[in-house]
Amino acid sequence: MGPDSESRLSLLRGPYRLVSWSVCALVSLNAFEGMGVAAALPTAVGELGGLANYGWVFTGYLAASVIGMASAAYSCDKHGVRVTILTAVALFVFGLLLAGTATAMLPLIAGRVIQGLSGGGLMTTVYVMVGALFPEALRPRLFAVISFCWVIPGIVGPTMSGALTEHVGWRWVFLGLVPVAVAAAALLLPALRAVRPATPRTGNANPSRIRSAVAVAIGIGCVERGAQHPDAATLLAATMGVAALAWGLRGLLPRGTAIARPGIGAPVALRGLTAGAFFGVESILPLMMATQHGLSPLQASIPLACAGLPCAISSWWLGRVTGPDALRRRIRLARCGLMMVCCSNASLIWLSQPTATSWLMNPMWVLAGFGLGLAIPTANVLVLERTTEHDRAADASALQVADTTMSSLTTGASGVLVGLATRGLLGYSAAFAVIGLSMAALALLAAVVVGRLRLHSGLLPGEPLMEGIPNSGG
Repeated sequence: MGPDSESRLSLLRGPYRLVSWSVCALVSLNAFEGMGVAAALPTAVGELGGLANYGWVFTGYLAASVIGMASAAYSCDKHGVRVTILTAVALFVFGLLLAGTATAMLPLIAGRVIQGLSGGGLMTTVYVMVGALFPEALRPRLFAVISFCWVIPGIVGPTMSGALTEHVGWRWVFLGLVPVAVAAAALLLPALRAVRPATPRTGNANPSRIRSAVAVAIGIGCVERGAQHPDAATLLAATMGVAALAWGLRGLLPRGTAIARPGIGAPVALRGLTAGAFFGVESILPLMMATQHGLSPLQASIPLACAGLPCAISSWWLGRVTGPDALRRRIRLARCGLMMVCCSNASLIWLSQPTATSWLMNPMWVLAGFGLGLAIPTANVLVLERTTEHDRAADASALQVADTTMSSLTTGASGVLVGLATRGLLGYSAAFAVIGLSMAALALLAAVVVGRLRLHSGLLPGEPLMEGIPNSGG
């Protein structure tokens, strides 16, 4: 296909229309279950009498999603995209039905675990589908649309969930999504028949990756438990959880990710560092606005809504970057985006003071959202450009694992500092300032990693990157 024909390709018409809509629907459903249901869960847990186990409704979802990511990568290599995504959708529907009909806490937690398992699998498989079904010219545009699909549930999801809970019942927050999931899967069927199964590498089509994912999930659970309820026993468990994380991640991430090795390792590291820097602050913003500035829950949540639309706009803008120097321009924009996140995080040093002007947090988080939309899609596009057909599933899974793991660790670290402030061991202003400063440093580290994205196999920073670069590790 020549450059002229590629420039005329569209996501909304022609052969890619139905599969584009289906991908958008699946991503939106997964995003809603990850973020939008939060408004319904307190009512659900209160009705079922499980407030003591409330945290596991979230931790179970997050930990299971890591297992889903690795399992989907293995299944894509072993059985193909079609079987994997249809299985993930079936599990997603089963999890919705189980949670929506729960009459006790255990079925609700089990439903959330199954949703996390299937949600992680869906996202990995979607990335594999993007590489298998869409030409290179359309991938940046589709990633921009996918970013937007994460934004909408984050903005309207909690409001919609709260309205359904109040006027219809919390169960319909789950049950109402079942027909949408089935319809999205039906739209995919024609396109999935055309996907040719790849010949996997032995290291990728190996169930040991699933064992590594289980170790990471256990590690996340132990670290989260230790962060939320620190004592001698939980801190010991958290230490063991860190060891399990280190062991498990070695089997899930490309070789060289820890040192941001040029090739696949650098963009995977960029995805993890960026997500960790952003969500480590966003997780405590409503609490900071409420405790330091006395805002109501609705007012305290406004900064979170402010980040959504700018993130979508910057992702769309990045998706329009084409041409022979597109790589250089994307890398430059990603670095600029990370500096925006760094500045926004650092603003907590003064905006966490009770005497600061509280509304200034809104434009600062607009800036952070804009920066996030420049950095994350850049990492996604570069991984798909540099991976091979044989490694696509494993590398797509690695992106998700890096994102989820780093976000879990940074939100857990932020929770520890907030817990110290709650017990009077540290002032709230000091705790929030340390969180902002440390997450700003993480964003700055990610900006340094961006400089390694252009390097591979001895290429100099000014030389063009060749297409089809193989994976740098198993």
